[in-house]
Order: sequence, then C-alpha cells, then structure tokens
Amino acid sequence: MVLTPRGQAFLPIARRVVRDLTVSLDELGSYVSSVVEHVTLAALPSVAATQLPDALRRLHADYPAVTIAILDSFRDNVAGAVARGEVDFGLSVRPPPTARLDFAPLVEDRFFAVLHREDALAAAEVRWSDLFARPFIAMRGMTSIRRLTDRVAADLGLTVEPALQASHPATAGAMIQAGMGVSALPELTLKLLPADNLAMRPLTAPLVTRSLGILTRSGRTLPHLARALVDYLA
Repeated sequence: MVLTPRGQAFLPIARRVVRDLTVSLDELGSYVSSVVEHVTLAALPSVAATQLPDALRRLHADYPAVTIAILDSFRDNVAGAVARGEVDFGLSVRPPPTARLDFAPLVEDRFFAVLHREDALAAAEVRWSDLFARPFIAMRGMTSIRRLTDRVAADLGLTVEPALQASHPATAGAMIQAGMGVSALPELTLKLLPADNLAMRPLTAPLVTRSLGILTRSGRTLPHLARALVDYLA
C-alpha cells in the first residue's frame, strides 16, 4: 500500500496521537492500580516460588488490603505480558535489546548439575562436557534454561540430543530420581526438586549463570504498590 501525499502528511500526526494515547492509558492504569491497591506481575515459575514469598509477606504487612495477581510462565510470556501492559512488571531473564523493556538485575543464578546421588559424577564439581556425555534431560525449547544449555553445548562444539524434555524442573528431577538421566538447572530451581536420591553439584568449564531481574515497560512509571514490591525484592 502506498500513501497519498495527504496520507503521508497525516502519518506523523496519527503516530503522535497513538503515542500520546498509549502514555495516557498507562498513566490511567497506574492510577487505578494505586487506588484499588492491586498489583499484577508476571514471573518465571522458579523466581515466583523462591523470590516472591518473602517480598509479598512484607508487602501485605505494610498494606493489608493489597491484592496480588501472579502470572507464572515462560520467558517469552513474561516479557510479552509486560510489553503489552497486562502486568505492572515482570521477573525474568534479561530481554533482547529490541524488546523495549527496561531490566534491573536482581541476582546471578548459577547452573548446577543434577544427578542421582549414586552417580559417580556426584563426588565433586562437574564439567559441562561430562554432563552432556550422559543421557541428558533438557528443559523444553520455550524455557530460559533450554536456551542457555543449548548455547553452552554449541560453545563447546557439542551436539546434544536430549534423552527427555520437560517443561518444569520438578519433572526433570523426578526423571533423574528414577535413574533416567542427568540435567543442568539453575540454583533457584533446585528448591523445587524432590529431595530424595538427588545430588546437586556446581557446573564448571564454563561457569554459567542466568541474569534474573525486574522487567518494566520502557518509559512507564510503576504504580505505588508495585514500586513498593520491587523495593522489597531488591
């Protein structure tokens, strides 16, 4: 489609109107959220389960009437919910530069080898190459964990065909517990695994972490209660 001269002249006006309307709607949403004492956020499941509880307890202590809605989902869903203004903020990995999201780092989450406790590798630190040589239980492709383990394998020049794939670390842990393979998982997820018959050892060569932090929509001011929750997380 080709714009007429009048259409070309009107285009910057239309873009400005849409931009101003978006800003106004964001401000309206922030005002409504502050009035009704409600906070919405999206988070990776491992972050929601380990980082949020204490912060939410503190928020409720200071603001007893506050209500919370949590979308716990995969990386792309978290970033998308923040970008579309469906939540006040997100807790996830660093987004790509094209996402138009601001990122404030919270923690570096180191990767660990997860093995059956009787595995010979469980005696000390484990190298990635040794772990990949075993039947490897991988997270599914939409997870932030899978993207990092795939990158490590590629950097080592290895082709890894997963023996099993899971969407949740607890599922991978149960499969390891049954003796079906090994896996690589970030430290925050280890609290979600079954405790029996598992060993967790730091992964080396290379040492790998995932950066976790707070995602906000670029140019948007957080509502008061969302800002308070972010402060409790920091």
